[in-house]
Amino acid sequence: MLNFTLKKTDLILLSITSIYGISFSINSYAQNKNNILTKPDRLLEIGEEQIDSNEDNIAEQISVMFQEIVKKGYASRPGDARPARRDAHAKHHGCAIGKFIVENKLPIEFQKGVFATPKEYKAFIRFSNGSFDLKADKIPDAHGMAIKLLGVNANLLKETESNGENNTQDFIMIDNPVFFMRTAESYISLFMAQSKGPEALKEWMKDHPYEAKLAFETLNKINPSPISAQYWSQTPYKLGENSAFKFTVKPCKNQTFITIPENKRGPDYLKETLAKHLKKKNACYEFFIIPQKDSMAMPIEDSTIEWTTTWNGKNNIFKVATLILPKEQQPDSDKSIKFCEDLSFTPWHGTEEMRPLGGVNRVRKTVYLETSNLRHSLNNAKQALPTEEIWNSFLLK
Repeated sequence: MLNFTLKKTDLILLSITSIYGISFSINSYAQNKNNILTKPDRLLEIGEEQIDSNEDNIAEQISVMFQEIVKKGYASRPGDARPARRDAHAKHHGCAIGKFIVENKLPIEFQKGVFATPKEYKAFIRFSNGSFDLKADKIPDAHGMAIKLLGVNANLLKETESNGENNTQDFIMIDNPVFFMRTAESYISLFMAQSKGPEALKEWMKDHPYEAKLAFETLNKINPSPISAQYWSQTPYKLGENSAFKFTVKPCKNQTFITIPENKRGPDYLKETLAKHLKKKNACYEFFIIPQKDSMAMPIEDSTIEWTTTWNGKNNIFKVATLILPKEQQPDSDKSIKFCEDLSFTPWHGTEEMRPLGGVNRVRKTVYLETSNLRHSLNNAKQALPTEEIWNSFLLK
């Protein structure tokens, strides 16, 4: 996942920045004069992208940075069976299986890609911490949920970076509604500041107060269970030819969660919680889409802006599917953990009608592919390819 993790001391700096009264406005471009998106010379259409001419170069720079993170982790874990971990979301809490059930009688404008017809898809679900470090779950962090649907026969992306995986749809999500960087280019300045030490990071935060606040909000979460959180795509996607959407999953209503008392939580309590819950109980999520209604109020290229769930006084969030994680599975088994470790998730596994949009997603195409290839190469492992047979083998009975 194209994410960024700050050290605990960096989070303290972000906290201090927030406490001492810097004024933040989520919808104001004026907060950061050094990082304003180039204004289009005309009003953009719904779903229209604004591509930076230097974007390929930026993607390669970021890819090199993240590959260095993978190499550093590899060198520090010589006894690990899989020493090279992901550049972010390195620690997962388990690999679960689920059933993704598309709703009947969706409005015609939503019947695109995997939502084109009512169908039940088998799915693999990976829950994770956001950090590239394998740190304790008690330490604040972002958290991820990645869903991979199997048996997707729609018009698949022609540019998919599949490495042989060509019939899936991935949904990549974080437990925060917005990304904390306007553009992929902003990553480079933050990486450089952090590498120079606390004083440089302080200066970066002074120059980027808006992003600093969002980073703190994103990376400062402690969850009682991976299942109980709401997750968001943060970035947008096409929805057919002339529309775009973001998505979110929420736990179904009237659901109770098996948790571990706070005073008894160990360093891997999220993994333990997930396993305890799915051994005895189903988990249920509702999958919603949020359509783009206005290209300025809901920009494609600025993922720090949350897309509103109401528009002109009307509802603008629509349920399109239900995800059920069946009980009597063991997401923390050695087999499950190994499979998820070798599995790849990317927004670019999917269909043409639901193509990833925006600069962050476009950069992800290069970053995800190159870091995934490096990780598998260092581990002398092949990319795991999901099948229904593997899905069926995850059930205990």
